[in-house]
Amino acid sequence: MTPQQYVADGLQLTQYLRQRFHQDKIYIVGHSWGSMVGIWMAQQRPELFTAYIGIGQMVNPTLNDQMGYQYVLDKARAAGNTALIRKLEANGPPPYHGLGMTKYNDYLDLLYSKYIGEAILKNNPKATWSHGSALIDSVNIPEFGLADKVATVPATDLTFMRVYDQLGNVDYQKQIPELKLPVYFATGRYDLSDMAVLTDRYYQALKNPQKHLVWFEASGHAPIYEQTPEFLDFMVNTVLANTGR
Repeated sequence: MTPQQYVADGLQLTQYLRQRFHQDKIYIVGHSWGSMVGIWMAQQRPELFTAYIGIGQMVNPTLNDQMGYQYVLDKARAAGNTALIRKLEANGPPPYHGLGMTKYNDYLDLLYSKYIGEAILKNNPKATWSHGSALIDSVNIPEFGLADKVATVPATDLTFMRVYDQLGNVDYQKQIPELKLPVYFATGRYDLSDMAVLTDRYYQALKNPQKHLVWFEASGHAPIYEQTPEFLDFMVNTVLANTGR
């Protein structure tokens, strides 16, 4: 399991889809980890794609994780949560390696299950928020048999352990300052998983002549799930309207 293999697989799938649907170019949409694979695919073979759309766009995994760790530590200190403070301080800030990668759970679980939702609902009391919907959808897809459903979570953990440790030097702002195709970022205002501030910085620095960043004001990491009607509107009336042929 390497990032390069994911990219190679994605490009092979792209060629199949172009042939299957008789298209010279197709759209590529990447969410979270998929946004890393998608950026590399778009960089390597821009001629295959009409546009790139990044959701919860990752930019710099190491800096992103350090910011998430600090966010939870600051919250623990403000709440006087001594046990959590001690645990986080004993772990130290990311990056973690090898068996120590389980330390990610000590702050990621809180970001996902608590703080993203709190930030959304504080600013948008009528918002409906559920970060678990993506996991539920991934388990319940029709193609999965019982064995697939049971394996989903441990397979995700295994993949994280194998792949994430290979991303320590990734910084798209330095390494991919330009993409030779239209670029769209769909960014949740309260994304604390892939820090929205890093996506915004990357967007501002990106040299592309045709680029758009759309903020989803009632979303965290997954506007595609958390504001589905608004996301569909974005795809139709922003992406397709500007790139459709």
